[in-house]
Amino acid sequence: MPYNEAPKPGGRPTGYQPDFPERLIESGKKGLSFTAAMAELGFDRDIGYIWKEKYPEFGEAMKLHKGYRILALENRLLTDYEAAPATTIFALKNCQSDEWKDRHEFEHGGKDGKPISITITETETNF
Repeated sequence: MPYNEAPKPGGRPTGYQPDFPERLIESGKKGLSFTAAMAELGFDRDIGYIWKEKYPEFGEAMKLHKGYRILALENRLLTDYEAAPATTIFALKNCQSDEWKDRHEFEHGGKDGKPISITITETETNF
C-alpha cells in the first residue's frame, strides 16, 4: 500500500440494512423481546448493541421497541382473557422491572435525609 493511501476498513460486514429499525419496532408491537426481535432479523442480540452505537436510528428504534413491547404486553394482560396472565406478568416484570415488581423498598429518614431523631422524656405519673 502506498504511504499516502488510507487503510481500508477490515472485518466482515455487519449485515445491517436500512429497514431494520422499522422491523425492530414492529417486533416490539408483537410483544417480542429484543433477543427474539434480533433473531427475526437473523442476528444475535449482541450485534444489535453494536448497531446501536454505529447507527443512531437503530438506537432510537431500540427505545421504541421496548415501549411498544410493554404496550403489547399490557394490552394483552388487560384485554386477552384467554391468554395466560401469569406469563404476561412475568414478561412485564422482566422487561419493565421498575414499574412491574412485587417488592417495593422505602427508606425512612428524618428531616433533610438525616437520621430520625428520637427524644425520650420522663413523665411523672400519680397512682
